[in-house]
Amino acid sequence: MMERILEVGRIAREARAQLGLTQEQLAERAGISRATLQNLERDGRARDTTLAKVEQALGLPPGAVVKAAKGLQPLPALSPVPSEGLTHISAGALGEAVSSALLLTADSLTAAEIREVTRLVVEDLRARGVVAAP
Repeated sequence: MMERILEVGRIAREARAQLGLTQEQLAERAGISRATLQNLERDGRARDTTLAKVEQALGLPPGAVVKAAKGLQPLPALSPVPSEGLTHISAGALGEAVSSALLLTADSLTAAEIREVTRLVVEDLRARGVVAAP
């Protein structure tokens, strides 16, 4: 039993490393403290909700880490996304993509609402450094 708990920590740590994330970056993405993530990675102990947040932040399906620790299924392959690749998209191209997606999925939105949502998405991603400033 103790080996399985430690395995959860090891798997979470390796998944984070595969994505090229620091503990601080993953903790921020997951909405948990760095100390909580350190504890999880060190001894594998965490609340179910904490582990679910970490899995989601890693892009893993719910329960993937525990299933891998139990040997029920391998952890899906994770590929890091180079941060410099994310800034190559222009705000205009992103805006067009978001607008197109909204047009296809949100029949009840007006053109003004689509423009506003698009503006907010671009603004948020620009603030996070994902979209290059114009």
